[in-house]
Amino acid sequence: MLAVAPASSSDHVPIARPSSVWEASLENESCFLRRSFSIGGDDLTLEIRQYAPHQSYKLSVVSKTMRRTSSDPRTQFGIATEPTRHENSTRLSGGGWNGFRITVPGDYFALSEIESKELPLTVTRAFKTDFQIPLDLREPMAVMSECIDTLVSSWGLDPDVERNLSRRVIEPKSYRFMTSILRNMPIGPPQTTSRTFSIRLIVGAEGTPTGCVLLDEFRGSEFEEFACEQAQKHARFEPALDKDGNAVPTYAIVTGFVSGP
Repeated sequence: MLAVAPASSSDHVPIARPSSVWEASLENESCFLRRSFSIGGDDLTLEIRQYAPHQSYKLSVVSKTMRRTSSDPRTQFGIATEPTRHENSTRLSGGGWNGFRITVPGDYFALSEIESKELPLTVTRAFKTDFQIPLDLREPMAVMSECIDTLVSSWGLDPDVERNLSRRVIEPKSYRFMTSILRNMPIGPPQTTSRTFSIRLIVGAEGTPTGCVLLDEFRGSEFEEFACEQAQKHARFEPALDKDGNAVPTYAIVTGFVSGP
């Protein structure tokens, strides 16, 4: 658990005040940071999740008391940046909670690594009320980094080697192996407008996948078994190179996307 100082005030946008300490953990083949906040009589929970080093973050904001009003949320971290529009946001609901999940780049929180102070995460066009969550992420992100090292070790990879690659794995020249996977992707609910999935492959020094899991909701499903069989049988990569130029095992994440119901 991590404790972070209280948020600062603002004259323009309601400020979310911490109502819990940071929770940090390894869960479901991913690392996450989670903390609860309050705005007046409303509550919300922020979660930052990452599935592998160098990858994007899944950022979720949910509330039991705030009404979700838009499918086009915008976020802005730090005062010197412009609001980001997230085209592939996911609406979250269930168990009395509602909110959204978005994908943000791996450098989205980079400013927090050099600024030892709270920086505002501004959320607009998501709930009835726009708001800011002041965040000091230096210590939480250090814990996240330690978690990612533990995760990488659980895959049978060396975190030190992974951090110092002279060349990351090169994506395959052909994605033909994805065709049959996409064709067999489970059909979503009637209101679903698009479907995505991500495969994490462990790629050996020869460029051949030696391990495979599906992330998110397809983990442990029959679809995962089929998708991994196809990927391990047909996907081929140019392997990663360590700092001395030697081919080494690493990981690759491949994402599939299907539009329409």
